[in-house]
Amino acid sequence: MRRFRPIALAGLSLVVLVGAGPEGKGGGKGGPGGGAQVEPAVVPDYLFNIVLGRPGADSVTASVLAWKDMEAFISYGTSARGLTLRTPMLKLTAGEPRHILLDRLKPDTSCSYQLTYRLTGGEAVSDEMRTFHTQRAPASSFTFTLQADSHLDTSTDVRVYQRTLANMPADKPDFMIDLGDTTMVDKFGSFYTRAESQYRAQRYHLGRIAHSVPVLLALGNHDGEQGSRLTGRPNSMPFWSLGMRKNSSRTLSPEASTRATPGLRTAPDCCRITTRGSGVPPCLWCSIRSGSPATARETTTGA
Repeated sequence: MRRFRPIALAGLSLVVLVGAGPEGKGGGKGGPGGGAQVEPAVVPDYLFNIVLGRPGADSVTASVLAWKDMEAFISYGTSARGLTLRTPMLKLTAGEPRHILLDRLKPDTSCSYQLTYRLTGGEAVSDEMRTFHTQRAPASSFTFTLQADSHLDTSTDVRVYQRTLANMPADKPDFMIDLGDTTMVDKFGSFYTRAESQYRAQRYHLGRIAHSVPVLLALGNHDGEQGSRLTGRPNSMPFWSLGMRKNSSRTLSPEASTRATPGLRTAPDCCRITTRGSGVPPCLWCSIRSGSPATARETTTGA
């Protein structure tokens, strides 16, 4: 049986659809903090993806991660037929994200962009046309999606997570906020460097929508950057996790997110929501429109 539970969110009314059973509590079998076990994540091979971050009134940053060496540039503008701006040709090294600033844009404007790439010795290939919207005018309406606790541990059904992400673009959000417990570093205990697979997997999963929906990250307690885990060694869990996040997802870092959206008053409050002990399940997402009641949806396998 399911029940509704209201949560106040920065002056908006958020109704969360809550499952009947709570998540595992501390002291369980899954490592520090309890809960489900975690294993290295596996995702399909792919050539490259693009994750947008740092959305602003006149710019956005495109993080391009390629898995083969290539050259690439991005053409962009206010419509698919009006790609009047272009970045320089850049060399992309396999496995190293390149963060490309798309600037000189207009506020509150729908924009289009397209990446063109060429593998070593190959012909130029144009990727799909993508879109995003620059920061809307003050006091105007906007929409964003909110996600928390995707986990990628043994209690996570990846098909549900993929369906959750696939549902988000239908609301045409201006951006997405992820509230953390995304990489689950501390669940690996002393073998925390094995969590590199989670960073790569989340890059793949978020990349399925983040090419058109800029992502803002908050850190969860399982993401490895708690100061209490400092050991005095340069590669202790917090320093390693910080380095992994900034290397793989620099455009998604929490500090970049808050700096890049000075007109956004909701995000800091969103980042203080807690679901501990509330029974709110993983893969919860909600779509929030300013000036109207928020709606929350939980994607399930439906049996």
